[in-house]
Amino acid sequence: PLHRDAPRDSSRPRNDPNTDAMGLTASSLNLTQYDVEEVQEHCGGKFNSREIQCLYKRFRTLDKRHKGYISEDELMSIPELAISPLAPRVTRVFQNLNF
Repeated sequence: PLHRDAPRDSSRPRNDPNTDAMGLTASSLNLTQYDVEEVQEHCGGKFNSREIQCLYKRFRTLDKRHKGYISEDELMSIPELAISPLAPRVTRVFQNLNF
């Protein structure tokens, strides 16, 4: 599945009102400069920082249950993909991929 491993911010108390039920905080949902550079290196520099941030924001929007990956149902919630006759093939391409 598509996902990103993010360590929990241990500096925040568990009862912090800015922490959701899964321990995610608003700040932990953002990419660090290190994250961006790691993605750029992994992708051979094909994406700039702004593009990576934009893609990650879209990923977070699609990952409605905050699982760290996009399920087939979430992927199919993209209207342009849902109406495409190629949609089943596209979703199969992404199955079991881990970025």
